[in-house]
Amino acid sequence: RLQLLNSTKVMDNFTLPEAEIEDLKKAYRDAAQSGHSSSQNTFNYAYGLIFSPVNGQVKEGISLIEEMCRNGGDQRDYLYLLAVGHFKLMNYKYALKYIERVLTIEPSNRQANKLKGLIMKNMQIDGLKGIAIVGGLIAVAASVAFAIKRISSRKIK
Repeated sequence: RLQLLNSTKVMDNFTLPEAEIEDLKKAYRDAAQSGHSSSQNTFNYAYGLIFSPVNGQVKEGISLIEEMCRNGGDQRDYLYLLAVGHFKLMNYKYALKYIERVLTIEPSNRQANKLKGLIMKNMQIDGLKGIAIVGGLIAVAASVAFAIKRISSRKIK
């Protein structure tokens, strides 16, 4: 199944062209309408959705893969796609949880290790942004408090 994931272009930006996603959607719907739906069609369509640039489609792809996980199957590939989807949605805590499960199954998986590095880097960046925002809010609050105190002391005199 991971043959779909081996494209360097896809892995660099985690997106597929819309035309490819539409092709996967058509194959998925055609199979479902003919009564020949398979886990491979579902997996391929979920893959396309997760690699979509549209957050709503990424969420839909995550839902399809989560359903497949409940039904068993090739867990490593499913877990990897869940990690990618959550990474794209900036749900780094969940992305890390899923990619660590992949690495438990296959510790030397290069794609999984690369994704884990990206997750960790983004978690660190988000943490620094959070610290900067809190620091900025504290500075603003201190400035306002100082201004209020200054105005209050002028009124008392």
